[in-house]
Amino acid sequence: MWFDTHCHLYDLTPEEFDSALAEATEAAVEGVVVVGVDPETSRLALDRAEREMVYAGAAFHPSETRGWKDHWADEIDAMLEDPRTVAVGETGIDLYWDRTFFEDQKRALTRHIELSHKHDKALVLHTRESIWETIEILKAEGPPPRLIFHCWSAGLDALEVALGMGAYVSFAGNSTFKNAAELREAARRVPDDRILIETDSPYLAPVPVRGKPNQPAFVAHTGRTLAADRGVEVEAFGEATTANARAVFGLQ
Repeated sequence: MWFDTHCHLYDLTPEEFDSALAEATEAAVEGVVVVGVDPETSRLALDRAEREMVYAGAAFHPSETRGWKDHWADEIDAMLEDPRTVAVGETGIDLYWDRTFFEDQKRALTRHIELSHKHDKALVLHTRESIWETIEILKAEGPPPRLIFHCWSAGLDALEVALGMGAYVSFAGNSTFKNAAELREAARRVPDDRILIETDSPYLAPVPVRGKPNQPAFVAHTGRTLAADRGVEVEAFGEATTANARAVFGLQ
């Protein structure tokens, strides 16, 4: 029923990862994408993708791009040749923690956009406090055909622009929080064929497991919350979001 389109479980031991997958299967999760944030974690994500139902994303997170040189992405380029690597991500712009190397982040994102086009693989975007800057770069470079705004946190006006670019929009556990009315309104506005769900685990555990380390099994909580908000049956929402995940990652 469910597909966790974004998690960071590359640091788990093999035994811990197998346990997390078993719990995910119990929760009716049929697919998991483990995304890297630099070459080392992207390789670990690709190692995780040796398991059935697990896929990988490879990229530099924007926080890892200070002093950016384009050749840094050569290892990412090579990993994208592997069919188990289904996404260029996560990448993007982050102006929340540090704005001093925005130009490096911009150059890195431009390189990742090129890789998405080259390999025809989904581009997974991080846009913390940077939605309009990211959109400007996408417009300048040409958005890839398969584009994901991960862990949506921007406003409704930006949402309309993102959807107009043909993007998929993904919602994480923070959309279940009590103060997340605007996020849930955004989730209601995303068309049935463009909405995704994710855990971003081990972060952002949803209600009713908030405060615990997140894991792919918990994507079901987010799915049930958003299904209720959208006024649709849980099973139908699960099927739709899973079909969307398979489409955007080229798994159909």
